Amino acid sequence: MVAKIKNAFGAWFLGCLLGVMALNSHASSTININTGKVAVDDRNSRTQRAATREALSQLLVKLTGQGDISGYQALQAIRDDANRYLRAYRYTEENGQLYFVAEFDRKQLESVLIRERLPIWGDRRPDALLWLAVENEQGERRIVDDGQINDYTNTARLQADVRGVPLTLPLMDLDDALRINAYDVWGLFPRQLNQAAARYNVDFVLGARVYRNRTREIVFPTPEPGAQPAEDSTQPTLVTDTGAESMEALPDATSPAGKLIVDSDATSGEDSSQEEVFTLTEGGVQQIDANSVLGQQNVSGISNEALSKLVASGFGSIEQTIEPVYEGPLFTQEEFSTLAARAKKGRYSLDFFYGPANGASSEVIHDTLIGDEPNELIAQLIIRYADYLGQNYAILPTDADSEQLIELSVGNLHDLRGYVAVQQYLQALSVTESVTLVRQQGTVSTFGLRLLGSERDLRAVLSLDNRLQPLRDAFGQPLEGMHYFWSQ
Repeated sequence: MVAKIKNAFGAWFLGCLLGVMALNSHASSTININTGKVAVDDRNSRTQRAATREALSQLLVKLTGQGDISGYQALQAIRDDANRYLRAYRYTEENGQLYFVAEFDRKQLESVLIRERLPIWGDRRPDALLWLAVENEQGERRIVDDGQINDYTNTARLQADVRGVPLTLPLMDLDDALRINAYDVWGLFPRQLNQAAARYNVDFVLGARVYRNRTREIVFPTPEPGAQPAEDSTQPTLVTDTGAESMEALPDATSPAGKLIVDSDATSGEDSSQEEVFTLTEGGVQQIDANSVLGQQNVSGISNEALSKLVASGFGSIEQTIEPVYEGPLFTQEEFSTLAARAKKGRYSLDFFYGPANGASSEVIHDTLIGDEPNELIAQLIIRYADYLGQNYAILPTDADSEQLIELSVGNLHDLRGYVAVQQYLQALSVTESVTLVRQQGTVSTFGLRLLGSERDLRAVLSLDNRLQPLRDAFGQPLEGMHYFWSQ
């Protein structure tokens, strides 16, 4: 009877391996959350004490997944007693800068976090790829790749390291060039970016574009007292990629001084009475030389010099005739107000999205960040993404009475070495408090796990590593219960 049971169980297990072979498991990375690194000016004892506290703060941010730990009194107590958890330290110099590197007792810190029921995030973190497109002053757009060393790449890498989130940039080699270009990234289309990121085998994809808020005031001419009405051909013209539109076609949204306010940029000190003409493009507003437009006009109400500038900016060919358009306003007052609000908040904007690779569109998060420096916006993007991961993967320990007991079966364990490896792997997870062997049937071991969090937390942690892969049936559907296959 025992032999029949073993044979039946073995046949069931082997049948489930078909689903495992078809499973596309993403990779993740193990980060170092035992150390902190702080720039210092000297090696005296006072500087060392302050650097130790700062290094421990860095570690606590990584360990909890919380960007702001100032609200946790227990963490402040740990930080104030930093020397208690310090195990080793050293000094290192990089590019002329002296750094203090401290190593702390992670197990002791985790015990305190569990006792205080504070979030804990293990050292296995999901990998991510960042598609970043930037626009220069000439309106040229390019993709920031992994081989570049500039403020954009340095900021992204540094902030990702501070928060403990693995992040990489695309290589933009021939394979990438065949799959994607700067316009695809600038458009922030999740589907296209996810498809291009497939070769990197990441869990999350981020897309972002950075551009300058070039908006200014669009000024209506105010005729002098007694002056004759201006001819139609001399009226200021709003030039777009579809033609030139008379300002009279815009909504009646002038200020008492005769100005249609698009925004007031950092150039508030300039002469605000100067008449200017702009073309509104994606991600900002490109300035056109107003003086040339108000000079000698061609038949379309635009000077030859201004038309040449439009052609140089990418608006069609020189033979193209730009005719006035009188079919209504190109932009509404609400859209003008949105542009104005952006420019008043900062000189640059960063539009972004992030979400699981090949995930549902409902899981994609997108927003716009506004500030005066592009590097600050990139840092804010990484911070928001890290907070998102911390909320989804950090474990919030429960009290002893609420601890959950579950059973987890693992196949493909042919010897004692494999069994020990699985037990050590499960015991090292941040979500498990204890692991014991319940039973052994052939090459399948069943373990009893006492969890600090929930079963959902356990599944989320296991999904970040391909060593334990869930068993699926012949149709690719996961089996009920906790059944896994050991791949090493």
